[in-house]
Amino acid sequence: MGIKVERSHDTKYWQTTPVESGRDARLERVEPSDPEKAYRIERLKKLGATVFEGSTDPADAENWLNMLEKCFDVMNCPEERNVRLATFLLQKEAEGWWKSILARRSDAHALDWQTFRGIFENKYYPSKYCEAKRDEFLGLKQGSLLVAEYERKYIELSW
Repeated sequence: MGIKVERSHDTKYWQTTPVESGRDARLERVEPSDPEKAYRIERLKKLGATVFEGSTDPADAENWLNMLEKCFDVMNCPEERNVRLATFLLQKEAEGWWKSILARRSDAHALDWQTFRGIFENKYYPSKYCEAKRDEFLGLKQGSLLVAEYERKYIELSW
């Protein structure tokens, strides 16, 4: 039988599988046994997550949150890690905002994802933006749009 060899490089993990003598060992990808390695920032970024520096355009904040949630889902990330990973990606104005939350709230380090999301939305989604999106959705008509265009707009606004 072959010897089990593990090697890690960045977020790729490999091991050799036992083989009969006289045959080459095969390398197979395995998930890390250390859960901390499975939920690293590097992996999040490879999936498409980006830093958020703050923005006056609510769509930027909305897109950032949506991408993070997609990444968390693909990673099977436990919800209790989401806030920690997300806040690591805050920079510049957004990081300053988060530091002010930490200074004002004694429970900030223990926030669940939905609470964090609500606080984030209150900061970066002005009520006027939400009302405008709602009104645009309610007033959506196919008119001269192709069915595919109408469907795309409907789905976009229904979030």
